[in-house]
Amino acid sequence: MNNQTPISLEEVRDWLKLPPDILTHIFLKLRAIDILLRVQPVCSTWRKASKEPLLFRSIHLYDMMIGLVSFEDKKYDMQKMVQEAVDRSCGQLVAFSLYEIFLLR
Repeated sequence: MNNQTPISLEEVRDWLKLPPDILTHIFLKLRAIDILLRVQPVCSTWRKASKEPLLFRSIHLYDMMIGLVSFEDKKYDMQKMVQEAVDRSCGQLVAFSLYEIFLLR
């Protein structure tokens, strides 16, 4: 027997309508590289929110490969991605760390 009650349309949340400050707060839980690769391509609202310098005040990179890396059938230059994260901090970067970085040649 299924005890789940159906969700009405009134209960469904539209993530695109979340205020930018709420999106920023949610995005703070993600790594900088995830914001660049996963969040910003979702839609223009998320892309705009993903450029908030607060999201890039602390950049911690671990188990990363520097060089061309494939993600969802696209190639990314990780060194450029790291530079993009630093640039997006707009001078507000307070912590930057690297752990177990591998150089791809």
